[in-house]
Amino acid sequence: MKISVVVPDSGREEGVEKCLEGFAAQTISPDQFEVILISANAQSLRARFGDRLQLIVAESERVDLSAARNTAIRLATAPLVTLYSADLRPFPPLLEYCLNFHAEYPAVKHACRLGFKADASYNRLHPIPLRTATSLQSWQTFLSESITCKAGLFQYGQFDPAYASMAGPEFALRLSRRVDLTLFYEHCLAGERTEPMEFRAACEAHYMAAYDEYRLACAYPGAVVHVPAKRIDKPAELRALAATIRGMENKPAEAESPRQQMLTALYSRVEEHARAEGWAAAQTGEPPNPPGTLASLIK
Repeated sequence: MKISVVVPDSGREEGVEKCLEGFAAQTISPDQFEVILISANAQSLRARFGDRLQLIVAESERVDLSAARNTAIRLATAPLVTLYSADLRPFPPLLEYCLNFHAEYPAVKHACRLGFKADASYNRLHPIPLRTATSLQSWQTFLSESITCKAGLFQYGQFDPAYASMAGPEFALRLSRRVDLTLFYEHCLAGERTEPMEFRAACEAHYMAAYDEYRLACAYPGAVVHVPAKRIDKPAELRALAATIRGMENKPAEAESPRQQMLTALYSRVEEHARAEGWAAAQTGEPPNPPGTLASLIK
């Protein structure tokens, strides 16, 4: 066994099945890796994929991604670990690439390889780093959805469920005080979303990310954070912006057309507003409530 794949279930059974289909189609042989799945549908998934994958499953009634990821990490038996999202379908060479990466840097004790999901709907405000950035040490690199590292890294700590969407960066900030992390950026997409992220979900994700980023800035003074732009404070302007977006969404356009580029720009402005709302809520001590705050904007 060379590498353990950790997959916490997000609650969407169809997405999990597509994720496991992707691991069943990997270019390395099934005896070289195991998939550890924490899911409410563990038994049915074991019955379906047990003869195609070395699948370790554990039942979990409540979806808490950080806690599920920690449970799966504790069950891992291989010296290497790949963390993955159940909402993504891995490309066939993913695990082969991970193994080759570790073989290339055998002397780097805490080397981590990061990948990026092919999903522009969430990454509009977090672009992929420049091609020249190949080896960095920064907590921000943990914003990626995919990471492979040596299993020994987790002896120093695990993910904190209290930070929700920013559990990865918070974990990296904690680790940076204990170990010298070497994080490698490479332009190798690890997988693709099984379904495009809806605009509402993207807005709520940005709200929660900014909410926890503010908390991170307080807990770790000096950490670099993305301070959101000012909110759109005029209700009429918000309503007009939302109406324009809905109208443009109803008329299909070519991917690179000026109209589609305009829609992308409008999406980005609303997502930036959602981030500002989340930041402000954390700053004033309000409990997070992205659906309530954004309801009038993203119906």
